[in-house]
Amino acid sequence: MQPTLIGYFAKRTPPPTQIAVPPHHLELCNAGFCDGLSPKGWVDAWLHNQFWRYDTEMLAWGVALQTENLRRMHDELAKTWDGVRGSVQRAMAQFIEQHVPPPAACTEWESSEPCWQLFAYRLFPTVFVPGGVVPVEFASLEVEPLPPDYERLGYDPVSVPKPEPGHEGLRGNLAHSSLSPCCNGLCGNIPVNRFCLLDTEAEGLRRAEEFANGGGEPEPYALVEVWRKRLPASALENRNLRQSE
Repeated sequence: MQPTLIGYFAKRTPPPTQIAVPPHHLELCNAGFCDGLSPKGWVDAWLHNQFWRYDTEMLAWGVALQTENLRRMHDELAKTWDGVRGSVQRAMAQFIEQHVPPPAACTEWESSEPCWQLFAYRLFPTVFVPGGVVPVEFASLEVEPLPPDYERLGYDPVSVPKPEPGHEGLRGNLAHSSLSPCCNGLCGNIPVNRFCLLDTEAEGLRRAEEFANGGGEPEPYALVEVWRKRLPASALENRNLRQSE
């Protein structure tokens, strides 16, 4: 079963100190939005695609670093909209291109503990519903191919909107990551890796089916493959030194 790349997103890691995380879960890298680690108010910039992710890593990065400016820019451009579909978003993307340094050139990214890290998500084309499975096709996507400096962290069963007959493929917000301590907290009794994810596709599909049949939120579930952009060598070395202290 081949997953499809649905987009990029920036989140804060490691988790805030107020979240009770088991000792061996060093980072929360779940795909859902129940952890509060997303840029505040990011959705109001309206640059995300139908999966509430971004088509390029620079869009995801730009929204994380310029959330407030982009929200205001969207509101101002919307007041004088020229009626051309996508023109507001193109103007905002141009602003990001001109004013936001790429991750490799950003001092925040090169620090020992980056405020934001970039993730990429690949979604499997199967949705588990109570008592069954719904095979789905994806709507048209224009996501930038996965760069070679991303590494796979694991698999996350995430709740999704129920596929509707007659609609174009699978789309919608990836909502709840039941493994996360910020959601159902199932990482407390299900073995997960240091990223609060499952290590294998087979285990991910089994848990997605289990969650859809009453083990998680009362919603359908799909499986997400989670990738993350590698830290620059300098940042990785500093972080490892800090963790060993």
